[in-house]
Formats: sequence, C-alpha cells, structure tokens
Amino acid sequence: MGSNYFCIIAKNDFMKHFECKRVLASTDFSETSLKAVRQAAYIAQKNNAILHLLHVVDKHYESFSIIDPLMFNKNFYDKFLERANEKIQQLSEEFQKEYNIKVYTHVTVGSISEEILEASKSLHIDMIVMGTHGYKPLESLIIGSNAYRVLSKSKKPVLVLSEESEKSLFRKILMPISTDVVSRYKVDYTLSLARTFDADVTALMIIGENEQDELPKMKVVLKQIEKEAERHGVNLETFLKDHVQNGVRIIIDFAKENNNDLIVLMDEGDAQETGIFFSIMSQQIIHHAPVPVLSIYPERIGIDPSSILSGAAGI
Repeated sequence: MGSNYFCIIAKNDFMKHFECKRVLASTDFSETSLKAVRQAAYIAQKNNAILHLLHVVDKHYESFSIIDPLMFNKNFYDKFLERANEKIQQLSEEFQKEYNIKVYTHVTVGSISEEILEASKSLHIDMIVMGTHGYKPLESLIIGSNAYRVLSKSKKPVLVLSEESEKSLFRKILMPISTDVVSRYKVDYTLSLARTFDADVTALMIIGENEQDELPKMKVVLKQIEKEAERHGVNLETFLKDHVQNGVRIIIDFAKENNNDLIVLMDEGDAQETGIFFSIMSQQIIHHAPVPVLSIYPERIGIDPSSILSGAAGI
C-alpha cells in the first residue's frame, strides 16, 4: 500500500470532516481538569456548540464499606453529590458568561471512564475533552488510567491535556506522519479542523533508521498532502525527519521549537473489540506534550478498523 493508496483514501466521499456541535468535558475540579474545561469551552465557542460538563463520583469507594454498604453508600454519596452539583453549577455559570455558550451539567456515580463513555453515547457527543495525570513510578511511560480507558474505547475524537500542557488557541496544528498508512488517514480531518479554526498545519514526516528505503515514497506523500491542503484552503508547512531513533522525542521537541499549539494523532484504540491497545507511543506523546493532543479513532472518519493491519499504530 503505497502513495497511490493514500491518494484514493484522501478523496473518498465517505471521509468525515471535522464537525463539532456537542463537546463533553470531564472534570474532577483539579487544576488539570479545569484547564481541560476551559479548552472545551473555547472549542464550543468557536463551533457554536453546546458544552456538557460531567463530574463522576467514583463508585470504587464503596469497597471500603464491608459491614453495611447500602447505608454507607447513601450517606456517603448524597454528601458528595450535593457538593459536586453545587461546584459544577458554579462552573457552568462562569463559563456560560465568559464564553457566551450553552452549558449543561451532569453529576453521576460510577466508574469514571465508563461514565464518560456512556455520556458520550447518550448525549451524542462529537468530542471529549479531558485532563490526565501520570502515575508514579511509571509516569514517564504512561498516561492516567481513566484517560487511557477513554482513549482506548472511545469512537469519538478525544482531546487530552496533560499536566504540562496549557489551554491554547488553535493557530498552528502539528500533524505527525509516519511510514505507516494509518497515520495518513487523519489528513483530511486535520485540514478541515484547521479550516474551522483558521489555523495553519505543520506536516512532520518521520522516517526511522530502518526505513530509509521509504524516503522516496514519503516525499511523494508529502506532495499529495500539499495538494490536499491547497484544496482545503489551508496554509501548510512540511518537514521531513529521517534516521529517527525516538519518534516521541522528535514530535515533542518539534512541537516546542515550532510553537505548535495542538498535536493530532491517529490510533486504533478499541482494545475490547479489536484486541489492539492504545499504543505506548501515543500515550507517551500525550503525557509529555506541552500542548493539547487530539486522538482520532479511524472509524470516526469513515475507516473500517478491520481493514487496518493488526499491530499498526499510526501517529
């Protein structure tokens, strides 16, 4: 599957462009999650969209009640639900006023990741926005467990802000492209997203040390991406990095040096249905990125996951 295959994919009518009418932001009222809420409010404002705020009272606390769990649950959760409703309503009023958007609030009890995914389905959400926390001693390797589960199972795009990243305007979007065909599926979606936010796009082609024979083909792919950007009316810069040993470090450093304010990744995601887990490479990028990272599942833009070779994890 070479460059001609990419050209066909890019022009298929079933390809879905960026569209966002309902945004879901999950918050635990921490600093990181509030940055995510503010990012979600910005996205809602730019798209004339509705913002749904969700707080989940984590149900795992019930395991501490051994003698009388039912009585414990009622007293315990009633108190938390009351406080959570007060805080989330306050947030709602603040963001409605500041961003001039419609905001709806939801407080539930259960597993955090499951409640986010369920809300995404029931509310017909177009994008999920959330913060993530690293877990020591593996914080340099993985993202938080709730973010991981949502990213692994969500069919909708998920925008994640790490503790290092800040809420930002989308003015310069970084689109990493690898030799893996999966990474190219996000081109049309990213370009239409850039057009919506009046942003420029930076296409960063990454070629590993053992992939030098792919160089001529990848240069052709970059030319095709340039044509697609012209068709979308989006300003595009292209860069090529070869003999790359650490793709994660290249992407993170490049985003900092090039002043990008959003990174768009493509990952296969759904571990439960395909047996493929959200890739470690994507996790590392999300965890260390100085800017928000948008992760897209192929099915969301019209790609059948079963058509993707097992083990592929395009960035």
